[in-house]
Amino acid sequence: MKVLWVGSCSSLILVPLAMALKKKDPLLHIGVLDLFNPSEELTPTDKAPFDEIIYTPSFSAEGSKIERIRKANATMRDQGKSLILEVLKKGPSEATKHAETLVLQEQVKQELIQTASNYDIIQVQYLKLSNLKIIEGMPLQKCILSFWGSDLFQDESEEARQMKIRLFDQCKGITVQNEDMAQIICVKYGWNLKNKIITNRFLANDIIMDQIKNTSKSEARDWFESEFEKVGDKELMVIGYQSKPQTQQLEILEALNSIAIAKKKNLHLVYTFIYGKERTREENILKKSHEAGFTTTVIDRYLTNEEMAKLRCATDIFVHLPESDAFSNTLLEHLYAKNLVITGTWLPYGKHRAFGVCYREVEHPRDLKLEHFEEIEVSQNPERIDRMRYEEDAAGQWLEIYKQLTL
Repeated sequence: MKVLWVGSCSSLILVPLAMALKKKDPLLHIGVLDLFNPSEELTPTDKAPFDEIIYTPSFSAEGSKIERIRKANATMRDQGKSLILEVLKKGPSEATKHAETLVLQEQVKQELIQTASNYDIIQVQYLKLSNLKIIEGMPLQKCILSFWGSDLFQDESEEARQMKIRLFDQCKGITVQNEDMAQIICVKYGWNLKNKIITNRFLANDIIMDQIKNTSKSEARDWFESEFEKVGDKELMVIGYQSKPQTQQLEILEALNSIAIAKKKNLHLVYTFIYGKERTREENILKKSHEAGFTTTVIDRYLTNEEMAKLRCATDIFVHLPESDAFSNTLLEHLYAKNLVITGTWLPYGKHRAFGVCYREVEHPRDLKLEHFEEIEVSQNPERIDRMRYEEDAAGQWLEIYKQLTL
């Protein structure tokens, strides 16, 4: 069987999955279109589980500026659009950038059309609008569309909605990470899709999980203080994993503002503004943090697997109260590092509870109180998480999904 992954092909998500699939079925052929590592260069280890890695050329490398503009104009004309009108509406810089994006999408689409005939399944990873555009107009009988989580709630424009309805109707299957997401898709796009939706999650990063297991708290704290800043005996509390409004960090800060001053002095807040950067909002979050009496650290660069594991181990408390979520590997890693995790009752983490994984829950960010920071028994969390991952066998389920969809 041959499977080609296209879309948001982040090695941080797909390399662990590819390694697990290959371990179970060495004969499975896995191709990937535009694999990338957001934190560093791709390593031989990143590339090893893939039988084929297809790269599309970057637009900036192609010819002179005049040649690029001509190509962009021709592409837009073929799509019934006008570069001149775009310039009048958006200005030369933004219009050219938009036109170049269209050309890149067309390049990816042509590459995909040439490659797709050699594969049994095309799996589109992360269903943002730009990823969907590269398959629009293609035969979709062999396409699986895979939601990761936040992509279900992004881009609510009518253009995106209509495109999804068309593609969902034609594709072979739709995958989501939990039953809640399946229900949301049916409500948003039609209950006729119910029999097309398959539930299975992506895998945790074994490299990070193993490094968490083998990294001591003192070693991790030394790394944090040498890499960022000295915090003494304060507890490190990470709030969310990006700065978008859906993470509700300002609401969390409002609740934290009312906790005892003594506790505030013992907490150092850490923000990982790596994904979904929103500068004005980030500045506001830091301003509110300082007004509330907290010291802070901002991590705004991509971390390697080793650094990610050390950050998890250096942390004492992780507050994760987004409006919605799928199956957060960030949360799982903090639980595995035996941190105190505070999350929301509305989030789909029932499987964690079923396996006895210990954490605290609140019904709303405003309900966050001093008592939620009291210690709980977390020493057994790593063993329980290992058992949960073993029993659910996500890699085996992916192989079964591929098998069923090629019948």
